[in-house]
Amino acid sequence: QMAAAGKPFFLGMGFHLPHLNWCAPEKYWDLYDPNKIPLISDGSPPRDGSAVGLHASFELRTRSNIPKQGPISEELARTLKHAYLASTSYVDAQIGHLLVALDDLGLRDRTIVVLWGDHGWHLGEHAIWGKHALFEESLHSPLIIVSDGLPQPGTSTDAIVETRSLFPTLCELSGLPIPKHLTASSLSEALREPKTKGGVAVSYKDNATNSSSICCFVKDL
Repeated sequence: QMAAAGKPFFLGMGFHLPHLNWCAPEKYWDLYDPNKIPLISDGSPPRDGSAVGLHASFELRTRSNIPKQGPISEELARTLKHAYLASTSYVDAQIGHLLVALDDLGLRDRTIVVLWGDHGWHLGEHAIWGKHALFEESLHSPLIIVSDGLPQPGTSTDAIVETRSLFPTLCELSGLPIPKHLTASSLSEALREPKTKGGVAVSYKDNATNSSSICCFVKDL
């Protein structure tokens, strides 16, 4: 309907998975041989690391058939990772349906597509199953931007960026003025030159010490 109107439009699509609970159709489980799913070699907390960066995987442990405390067994860890992979593949297929629809409507070449997630996820690293931590596994989230006219399409970048930069980035790519009150910068530099170093990213853990917030400032070096 929006395409038929002949006007520019914005469409936001939200996919629940791979957020808990990890429930996906059987055929996506069948994509993976559970015996070949690699598990982490060491699921211990960091030696001499800060305890404030750790938690007891509370989000997972509220689910059925998950021990409320203590270690996650190897058998259960394999099942959990299998479920996570199946859920991710299921969402990947749904995104594929959306892209096919853009092709069928003849809109792909003039549509900006952004795939992003709001956080990463621990699958046993540092003895954590979940998010809400200040480690790489929690802070590293998916971000893919596809737009016509980019000089190096399909190229990845190691630049540290923030998802709050998506607003000014979409404005710039769409030829719209960037509101002056925004504090985030456009990602256009990294899109033009993937080797750029990026800038500063900020993450936080609220109530990390029961009375305050712990902030993590990451600057690309």
